[in-house]
Amino acid sequence: KPVLNRYPPERTEYNDEESGPGPAPTALVPKLRRQEYYSSPSIEAMSHMPEAKLSRIDNLEIGRYGCGSIRWPGLTDVRRLDFDAIVVLEKGKLTLYPDREVPPIGEELNKEAVVTLNVKPSRGTAKPKSAEVFKARLAKISEEFGGSLISYDMDQWIFRLPHFDCIAGGGGDAPASRE
Repeated sequence: KPVLNRYPPERTEYNDEESGPGPAPTALVPKLRRQEYYSSPSIEAMSHMPEAKLSRIDNLEIGRYGCGSIRWPGLTDVRRLDFDAIVVLEKGKLTLYPDREVPPIGEELNKEAVVTLNVKPSRGTAKPKSAEVFKARLAKISEEFGGSLISYDMDQWIFRLPHFDCIAGGGGDAPASRE
């Protein structure tokens, strides 16, 4: 007798039961057109996702090559968001919502985030002792705007923010250091 094996239909991250029939309308897909920026998942991948999936992106990350990135742990609703207008990453500096008021805590991207900024000491001859001083200064700066230092390795400053209201003063603006 032949042996018959039954396999369930293949499932991808885009066709699970709650996903819906097909990709979300283009108007719902987030926008990120600047070449030096990237997102994870990519805008291309999100353009193929159904609306239900766009409303629950896990661990969204937006970054700029050579400058740093922001990762939002947990689920984020990215429908209709224009990342170009919301996120600005520069050397040692992050600005969220530069041209408008920061939304209420928990809405859009105004929620807990882990920020990574590329920050090197201004003096190229940093010694181990000065590294600890610099790290302590970044820890203090992180705390001044409600965040907490995760790490600093003389190249990348990684810190956690509970939300972006804590750094908002006409847009969520986080300075890297005051040197």
